[in-house]
Amino acid sequence: MIDAIPSFSGPNLALAQATVATLGVVVMIGVAFLDRPHRSTLLWSIAFLIAMISSWGIVLAETVDSEAMRRVSIGVLMGAPGFIWAGFRTLRGAGSRWWLAALLSAISPVLLVAAGATEAYSVVFRIVFFLSAVFAFLLLVEWLRLPDRGDTVLYPLVVISVLNAALAAFVAVAGLIFPASSGDDLQFVRSVNQLGFVIYMVCALVSLVGFATRRERLISRDARTPWEDFLTGCRDRLVRAARRGEHSWALLVFRLDDEADVRDAVGVAGFAAVCEGFAQAIREALPADADIAERRPGTVVVLVSRPEPVLRAALRGALARVGRMENAGGMEIQVSASVGWIAVDPGDVVGGEDDLEALLERAEAAADSARAAGGDRWERVGV
Repeated sequence: MIDAIPSFSGPNLALAQATVATLGVVVMIGVAFLDRPHRSTLLWSIAFLIAMISSWGIVLAETVDSEAMRRVSIGVLMGAPGFIWAGFRTLRGAGSRWWLAALLSAISPVLLVAAGATEAYSVVFRIVFFLSAVFAFLLLVEWLRLPDRGDTVLYPLVVISVLNAALAAFVAVAGLIFPASSGDDLQFVRSVNQLGFVIYMVCALVSLVGFATRRERLISRDARTPWEDFLTGCRDRLVRAARRGEHSWALLVFRLDDEADVRDAVGVAGFAAVCEGFAQAIREALPADADIAERRPGTVVVLVSRPEPVLRAALRGALARVGRMENAGGMEIQVSASVGWIAVDPGDVVGGEDDLEALLERAEAAADSARAAGGDRWERVGV
């Protein structure tokens, strides 16, 4: 099918992959894990360690011309993206499920070696490659759950994960429509995968090291983020309020309008300044006893107990303060905000931890509705 396309695999490409993987291990462990010891950086370091070992195995296989060793090394490599996904799961306190990645690294070599002939090997290779890319897709799901998913340092990893998942889907479908007719066809597919993995490792290294070193949440294994402290404090306050029979509580989500346009206008550093001023304006406008935290850049969450008329006046003041922010981000731009307002009955929330998260999602949806209606306003919903 693709006999006319020259193969670009071989010792040189394998050596390049091994070199990048080795550099990744040194940087990830030396810069990320040792400086920010955490389950996430540990799992990311393991991912690069697996990539390094398997890559040098491929180099050795190319040198001695051992197909069995080459297949074992490729199989072990397939589980590496899974450890990156597992690391992201730990950032939100979920179980890492690293054993899924380890299982793929253990089973893939056995399947690839046992496949034998070119036809069977082609099918098995495409299957394990697809399973490896599933972890890239799941990583995107975890990225969407991050409070600070707008951090641009993660964009290289996000983009390459999308491309990796798309490539695996294409290879799987192409294998069904155009089965490998020769060893050259399969060699080309394997070469594309090898080159793609080099690019994947570079993007992952840039994103993960940058993300780890810029996040205080990764200082120690037992460290808690300000957001986690905020949620814990809110639940404690609502428990006490339920015992006293209080009902006039509200959960507010402030979201910066036209967030993407503001970021493009002022740049990354300027947008950080805008978000800082945005949060400060909200703190100054709301009661001093309100619980306030930044969920992600451009989104501030508030838990407050006030009668509705008082809260409406406070919201008008907060939106006015945001609108009067001067020289935001170092440029003359006008900013505004939208608010999702949901009434909270403490007695309904203390029944479980997921109740507060559900209220947050509804409040964010209300803020989205307010923004869709033109922004610079609030949208109120009941419990």
